[in-house]
Amino acid sequence: MITTSELSGRPGQAPRRRDRQRRVDIEDQPSNPTAPRGALPTASVNAPAGTRSLSGRRSSEMDSTVPGMTEIGTDWRVVDGAATAWFDAPSLIAAASLAGRIVELSAEIIVDLRATGIRVRLDSDEHAEAVSAAARDLGLAANPAVLQHLSVVFDSANPSAVRRFWQRALDYAPGEDGGLADPLRRDPAIRIRQSTEPRPSRNRIHLDLVRPAAAVEQAGLGEASGPFGVCHSDPDGNEVDLVPGAALGERIGTADWQAVFSAMACYRITSPTQQRDLAAAAAALADDTGFPLLVDLRPGLVIIDSGKDQWEDDAHGLELDFTDLAGNLQTAARGLGATADPGLPRFAQLVLDATDVAVVRAFRVAALGYAHDRRAGVSDIDDPRRLNPVLLFQEIDDSETERRRQRNRIHVELAVPSDLAQTRLATTFAAGGRLLAESGIAGGSPTRRQRTGDRQWGMSSRSTWHDRYPPGAVIATPGRSPLARRQRQLAISLLLLACAHYGGGRGGAMQTQHPLAVITPTLDGDVLAVLATADAPHTVGGIQKLLGGRSYEGIRKVLTRLTAQGTVTSQQVSTVVSYRLNREHLAAEHIIALADLRGALMDRVRSQVQAWPTPPVWAALFGSAARGQMLPDSDIDLFLVDPAVDADQWEALVDQLSRDVSRWTGNDARVLSMTEAEVRASAVTRDPILQSLLEDALTISGDPVWLRRVVAGARR
Repeated sequence: MITTSELSGRPGQAPRRRDRQRRVDIEDQPSNPTAPRGALPTASVNAPAGTRSLSGRRSSEMDSTVPGMTEIGTDWRVVDGAATAWFDAPSLIAAASLAGRIVELSAEIIVDLRATGIRVRLDSDEHAEAVSAAARDLGLAANPAVLQHLSVVFDSANPSAVRRFWQRALDYAPGEDGGLADPLRRDPAIRIRQSTEPRPSRNRIHLDLVRPAAAVEQAGLGEASGPFGVCHSDPDGNEVDLVPGAALGERIGTADWQAVFSAMACYRITSPTQQRDLAAAAAALADDTGFPLLVDLRPGLVIIDSGKDQWEDDAHGLELDFTDLAGNLQTAARGLGATADPGLPRFAQLVLDATDVAVVRAFRVAALGYAHDRRAGVSDIDDPRRLNPVLLFQEIDDSETERRRQRNRIHVELAVPSDLAQTRLATTFAAGGRLLAESGIAGGSPTRRQRTGDRQWGMSSRSTWHDRYPPGAVIATPGRSPLARRQRQLAISLLLLACAHYGGGRGGAMQTQHPLAVITPTLDGDVLAVLATADAPHTVGGIQKLLGGRSYEGIRKVLTRLTAQGTVTSQQVSTVVSYRLNREHLAAEHIIALADLRGALMDRVRSQVQAWPTPPVWAALFGSAARGQMLPDSDIDLFLVDPAVDADQWEALVDQLSRDVSRWTGNDARVLSMTEAEVRASAVTRDPILQSLLEDALTISGDPVWLRRVVAGARR
């Protein structure tokens, strides 16, 4: 979930923290095509108190405040309830210089030092201007664009029991919202929300948690299970792999360090001066070796951390033995009078199961602004500043159908500054996310609009796609004023663009690039579709190139079997064997017809819209169905240009078409309708949906060059 926060109010007044609504549920559609909803993300933008979501739920956590928070400088944003700033820095030493000034202001300020900058979090605005002034004095500039914060959300029918389990597992403290919070404010918060939806299958997401061996024993979670004997389940079946850590090594010089997937040492300090000096010493030692050390300052603590696996040679890629650096850091800490607390180190990461790891991993990199792990064969993605948890991906088998269909009980919530929400949402949609729910809407019209620069936008109630409306729901804006229609169009366009990239409905049966899968969801169907498309000889290697990703041996076996059945003929010239569809076979005409299901669909839509009292000016198929990149539950995306007829009549016709297409294909049908004037306006503002149409739309009805001509004319 992406939540956004902003500061509002007049100078001298404590403003409200508005960070809960509008909420937009987005899913990573590529991850598990038959199991859409689940891990990530949802977006929330501001809305008035008491606004209901499209699902009818009333928002909780409305109108919460940040005590003492007044208007503060442009360096700062409210992220997950705290005034937060990031200052870019050229080195860890430069970051430590600013940290030294900050701890002199207050020992309660939360500071995270990195080799590329420093994050500062405040619970009030008392020291905001002083921190900004110190940063300016050191030549460090704020960069609000990188600010974000991840939390983990549990949907539970039994929140109290789930809360007790995770409080023991994580050693967290009760949070203000009924969830759990890391007392050190390093690892993700846990939010627990009441849910009555039955979800009996295993999640496709779980937590890995590494703590010192003694802490694991004290957690008292009972007997572990799983292949490694570390898996525990809460009362709802949510899993955690609770792994005991170990000493970093056998050397006395690194006795303060624990290996908890990362190498970590936590030092108790007794004064701001001691904290400042230890941070400076750690920064100097790390910069001297070129190691990107993590140094976090908390009240009474300095936490020194390598980052996950970074203490290992193949991960950091530097000419150093990390244990030597750890030893030097330990010597410096003890020399300054700091005392190690061996019970504090803790590492948490999220593990996601996916059938297509590469696709879902790429989506989350884009949506979260993460980076791929540099090591070959490692599926991790990381926050570039290592301020948020690592995500790890595991492959699961396609056969786990029920598990893939079930919505996860756990998902991730991403908090971003309110002024960056629109950009982050657009990035998420463009990467293949799809909208699941949006709150802040009542009665089918916007109850609040977000302003970013000069653009206002709202959302039509028909923009909730998954499990809110039956197959055939229409996305259209008839019967509204031009201004209101235009205000909604940007949001709707972004949403359709998401599905246009990766599709996404519920349980659709047809894929245009795998047309024979409707009767044989095997490699046989794909091979027959290739042979039916052109009456020409094909070799095994040629078919493999066309199908992409299928094995040579698998295709050869299919062709051998089809040849034996008589539906395919073969011919050998020298050592080369080629294959054709036997077009005299009784089944040939049916195979050919099935291979052109997209053409058949377009013919049916054309016949229907051209029979309307006033046909659309232009109609097209676009998105994944047009490109031949559909997933098993992708939508059929249609675009119609409204000829400016009676709005109610037009909406009824579009609605009927959508239901018919769903019935013809088994897929959800999504229809975007715009007037000619709206198309021209969208062309001027370079609406992303028009770009998608220009790139891949297949004309169903009307002049094939109509859209290009209108767009070109509008942009002159």
